[in-house]
Amino acid sequence: MTTQTTATTTKEEQAKADAAIGPRNFRHNPDIENFYRFVNENALRHEAKVLFKTILDRLKKSSAKKAKEAKKATRH
Repeated sequence: MTTQTTATTTKEEQAKADAAIGPRNFRHNPDIENFYRFVNENALRHEAKVLFKTILDRLKKSSAKKAKEAKKATRH
């Protein structure tokens, strides 16, 4: 029974720690640090850059589309 309590507490503590990191310090998140380490150790910098560029382009298109739809909605 103590194992379940410890696991729950650990998850709760991790959630609190993740929330405390904030948007500016996301690089200090253990998952992000592990990702950067993986990219570095496997010489995947070029591939990671292409991946992030693709993601950012799609996010920009999506947000531009939403802004355009919102603008149309306010006109009518």
